[in-house]
Amino acid sequence: ELVVVGMDVCEPNNACLRDGSLNVILNQQQRLQAKTAFYELIDMMLNTSSHPKTKKINIPGIIVTEGNLDNYSDT
Repeated sequence: ELVVVGMDVCEPNNACLRDGSLNVILNQQQRLQAKTAFYELIDMMLNTSSHPKTKKINIPGIIVTEGNLDNYSDT
């Protein structure tokens, strides 16, 4: 079975999801990524002695299907 995945909720991908050429879209949540990066930067600046030099942050994508596409605004 083949599943075709698009990236980000935007109008061209929304149209592909509606016409069936994409099965799902992964919404990357750019606002959450930017907010998380900002808070991590502030934390690093305030806690330089205890903050690790590298840190892995996992922000999972949200799976959007045609059935729940109306819950997301076009960006």
